[in-house]
Amino acid sequence: MAGSSSHAADVFETGRRHGAEGRFEEAVEAFDDLLARFGLSTEPDVGVWIAEALICKSSALRELKRHEESVAVADGIVARFAEADEPELRVRVARALVDAYRARKLGGRQRHARRLERAEYRRARRQQSEVDDRALLVAAVVVPCHLRFRSAGLTRGG
Repeated sequence: MAGSSSHAADVFETGRRHGAEGRFEEAVEAFDDLLARFGLSTEPDVGVWIAEALICKSSALRELKRHEESVAVADGIVARFAEADEPELRVRVARALVDAYRARKLGGRQRHARRLERAEYRRARRQQSEVDDRALLVAAVVVPCHLRFRSAGLTRGG
């Protein structure tokens, strides 16, 4: 479908704008519209917009204090894109892991959030030893997040 990526970008921008204005319900609706229209696309460029829309939807749901839904959306990003070859999608997966951690923490599931964060840290460290560019990219995002969480006292080691 020619132009799918630019159309997806336009719909994404509408949702992003609503979120920036604090209109989170409308942002969620715009991101849902993008997913309904382009969610089944296999085009890599559209996949980036889908992943980005899901991340923003997760954040908007967190702002609305709908933490369980936010976690489900973030977990969906990981499930859908974790094996992607595109570096842009791998970055979105790492961001989704951080987003899920935040939503779990805010939703009162701190113990579960800490377990998740430690597991992802260990996974990233294992992948880093494979000298795989994708793994290094994920580790470059996840490991610094772990260190920030730890220095802020959000992990058991901090």
